[in-house]
Amino acid sequence: MYTAAFYKAKKVGRYFIFNYGLGGLGYSIPASVGAYFARPNSLIFSLSGDGSFGFSAGELETIRRVNANVVIIIFNNGSYGWIRAEMKARGKDIVGTDFQVQITLRSLKGMDYPRMG
Repeated sequence: MYTAAFYKAKKVGRYFIFNYGLGGLGYSIPASVGAYFARPNSLIFSLSGDGSFGFSAGELETIRRVNANVVIIIFNNGSYGWIRAEMKARGKDIVGTDFQVQITLRSLKGMDYPRMG
């Protein structure tokens, strides 16, 4: 979404695609696969946040299988940044958007690690 808002096109034509609506998490990588099939001789770039990547990481298999000329650039902000920004803009409590897991030693006590593996 940020790229769509701030990218300045240098020429006319449809060579930059992005999700126009809401719910863009996971859009970029599958869209790059579609762009590859539309223009198989082009180099395709996919810009994705780490949260969005988690929704569509399975498409990596497709990209490899069809040998698509796709470069994926992942922005790591450790969260669902767009959801976080929306919560903040609406004055809501920001919950469930952070990927950082904090584990205390107390919570690790008594776990059977070999059995978990």
